[in-house]
Amino acid sequence: MRKQLAQKQNNACAICGRIDEADGKSLALDHDHESNTIRGLLCMRCNTGIALLGEEPTVLLSAVKYLRKHATPPPMPSV
Repeated sequence: MRKQLAQKQNNACAICGRIDEADGKSLALDHDHESNTIRGLLCMRCNTGIALLGEEPTVLLSAVKYLRKHATPPPMPSV
């Protein structure tokens, strides 16, 4: 299962796309804790992040809105 997922995801995290140099072996096997359904492979940073935010889509979307609201605007191009 893990090998097939790693190949399907090109040995990259399903959220951030960070490539795993160990052919997917260091990616976490992410699953729904209620149904035990496997969702995909995630890097430790993304797996920990969604876990700390309670795996709640509304909380994750709220975090995205917050980051976008407080993002530093890109520098103006020089003329």
